[in-house]
Amino acid sequence: MNGPVTLEVVRDAFEQFEASAHGFVFRGFVWDLRGADVSSVDFKGIIEILQKNPVSGLDRKNMRSAVVVENRANSGLGELWIKVGETIDSAERKVFADLQKARDWVSRSKRNLPAFPIELDRERGIVEFRLAGTVSANEIIEAGNLFFASPPGGFCLKGFVWDLRDADLSTYDHQAMTRVFEANPQAIRTGTLRIATVASKIVDRQLLYLWGQIAETYDQNERRIFVSITAARDWVAENRKGVDPIGGDEELVTS
Repeated sequence: MNGPVTLEVVRDAFEQFEASAHGFVFRGFVWDLRGADVSSVDFKGIIEILQKNPVSGLDRKNMRSAVVVENRANSGLGELWIKVGETIDSAERKVFADLQKARDWVSRSKRNLPAFPIELDRERGIVEFRLAGTVSANEIIEAGNLFFASPPGGFCLKGFVWDLRDADLSTYDHQAMTRVFEANPQAIRTGTLRIATVASKIVDRQLLYLWGQIAETYDQNERRIFVSITAARDWVAENRKGVDPIGGDEELVTS
């Protein structure tokens, strides 16, 4: 950033990010403030920036956020930003003087999900999960738990769409699939849901065919593999059955 740093400038930066942060694993932010004027940013300003972050759907678990500053005075402001941030969300924060070290630190984040892995379409009764990068049982279970930790009410859940077009499924083998299915509680094995997967590569769709066969031993939900995300959404939305979203402390996964 260059010039004065204000709430409006930060909001604009977040909005640009929200518009473009799709199709890749998101590990965190690097804020390069070496050429910025932060003289107007105080305690109150930091709180406003963190609390009024417009990227409301961003999951911050394991996310890292680095600030790069030039002088000691700005470093003190960065430390204040860390302390305030700890009271607002679970993201890791750190102050750096070197831009490359900041980038390296953020890149080593354990976060392995896209910036916005979940989208809810209440009207059509669809929960859509987006995964990118290398996908294992851990990523699938984590994505499911993000939704079911506090599931919204007031709509009929017709099913799920797993968008795997940007995912690497090369390590998602029989053992990983079994682990995911065994994590599903009985309440989700209703036989009334439709679960669609979307994959671009032929080899991935062949792997997902195995996924469908293994699933038959765990529940009677309908499953289908698609190339088109639109076709997948339409198929789930056409489900004449469905369930109310279920909450609780169990690990709930529906794949």
